[in-house]
Amino acid sequence: MPTFVLVPQVVDAVKIPVAAAGGIADARGVVAAFALGAEGKQKGTRFVATHECITHKNFKEAILKATDTDTIITGRKVGPTRVLKGEVATKRWKWRAPGRLRKNWRLLSAPVAPETGSIKRI
Repeated sequence: MPTFVLVPQVVDAVKIPVAAAGGIADARGVVAAFALGAEGKQKGTRFVATHECITHKNFKEAILKATDTDTIITGRKVGPTRVLKGEVATKRWKWRAPGRLRKNWRLLSAPVAPETGSIKRI
């Protein structure tokens, strides 16, 4: 579920402060998170393309050019992660059945774009 669907549900279900994370890219997202009851927010990918980040320039450019349909969610059972669509992410998504991912993990754990700049291998 998207962040802005989950935040109010979590806020209603727990009695501790909630931090919203995921899909918060600008001030509008921060305001929305607070309006939905979050007391904090986390922004991660937003900072990948900064000058200070040591990620490869090709990966930074891919992040900046990406649209809302250029991502896929992987690892739903272990911990959902949204990544850019590409060869590795697509294979990982297809191999999500129990046991299949473990069996093929060596292929998927090779260095990918953040380290090498290879957009094809994302």
